[in-house]
Amino acid sequence: DPTSGFVKYVDETTAKADGLAKYQNNQVYLGVDTSSKDASGGRDSVRLESKTAFNNGLLIGDFEHMPGGACGIWPAFWVINNDGNLPYTEIDIVEGVALQDHDDISMYTGPACTMAVRNAAELGTAPSFDCALADGGCHITGPTGTFGDSFNSHNGGVWALQVESDGIRIWQFPRDRIPADITAGNPEPSGWGNAILDWQPASCDMETAFASMTTVLNIDLCGSNYSGGAWGEEDWTGCYASTKVGTCEAYVRDNPTAFADAYFLINSVKWYQ
Repeated sequence: DPTSGFVKYVDETTAKADGLAKYQNNQVYLGVDTSSKDASGGRDSVRLESKTAFNNGLLIGDFEHMPGGACGIWPAFWVINNDGNLPYTEIDIVEGVALQDHDDISMYTGPACTMAVRNAAELGTAPSFDCALADGGCHITGPTGTFGDSFNSHNGGVWALQVESDGIRIWQFPRDRIPADITAGNPEPSGWGNAILDWQPASCDMETAFASMTTVLNIDLCGSNYSGGAWGEEDWTGCYASTKVGTCEAYVRDNPTAFADAYFLINSVKWYQ
């Protein structure tokens, strides 16, 4: 794991044999090992990356369930450019840790790239706009209900990422508010209302900064996103207080049943161009 997680990403054969990747009621299930009582080298999990890359267009993921309800989890639905011949690109559409009830959206670019709000009615809060990886990237916080148990409580929903030369938008729709044109397979973003993130380039070459992106789904455990006192003195996740276990790694290692709810249940992931 490039982000130092306490996880072992298994191959396809192992994932299928151990039930970490399977079809379930015509949906795709991706989960974490919930049986090994001493995962001393890290708990088994899955990471999928698409073979097809895109430069622009509309990516829509329909999730009945996302990983939630567990200290130690760090799941994400994101896009990345891993081509070493091109500048780095990453857009974290859905990301969070532990028991969060909201999504944290982030973007990172290799070249300098500064964004600006295009629609002041965007639903996200606390935005930052310098997207350069060297400067820590740009971020926005999603509303309550966009991650973990709070997302799953309404039978999940849809996430949509639009990348075009004039900017980037990210929407989230609960199950009972998914636009009919998405369900019909003919998405028309112009009628979707306010996005969580709705930005335009302030000083950014969009074609260079956001290029050749592949789609990733993974469930990490612990790792670098738990730094800064997440399980220690500051305990900003509340996980040390609730588990009384000294470290994230020790908790993940010894508590397999804690991750029974740490799974994706995917209806579809579609890319429109």
